Amino acid sequence: MAEPVLSPAFLESAAATIGLPVPAGRAAGVRAYLDRIAEMAAPLLACSISDEIESAQVFDPGFSISGIAKP
Repeated sequence: MAEPVLSPAFLESAAATIGLPVPAGRAAGVRAYLDRIAEMAAPLLACSISDEIESAQVFDPGFSISGIAKP
């Protein structure tokens, strides 16, 4: 496994910013989980995408394909 990405200080700061308490006994596990997510995302983040590529439409379950609101 790669070197840890998140420092304990970053985790504490991020958790405080979003108002999510992370118990001291769980902090190491949370850091390990987030480090694993970063490891899995690295290949995707390394890809460059042209500015000319358009994003897909956003799914909205409140509307049907025809654009008429569902009851």
